[in-house]
Amino acid sequence: MDVNVYTVNQSGGVTLFDVSKEFVFPNCNSRGFNSRFPYPKDPNSWPSPWSVKMLSSKEGIMTYSIASVGWKYLFAGQRIKLTVTIQDRALHSSNEIETSELQL
Repeated sequence: MDVNVYTVNQSGGVTLFDVSKEFVFPNCNSRGFNSRFPYPKDPNSWPSPWSVKMLSSKEGIMTYSIASVGWKYLFAGQRIKLTVTIQDRALHSSNEIETSELQL
């Protein structure tokens, strides 16, 4: 799953937040807010930001939590938008979704 964060300026224009410029310290996560889906046969077997509730053997609800104290530090008082796409194992990309504007 690829997650991009954009800051929104006063006129409504957006600027991509570049994680690699903000997190330049050794051993710091430079993947940003991207993630991999948990293994579907045992989704809760490893620690991750995902929670999975299976509704049937082929259907479920997955929730991805991007919990970080960095959100307030980086985006306090700013308007932001997120875009999300996913890729399957053959690297085919999904449609992109975009959130409405958020303000922390």
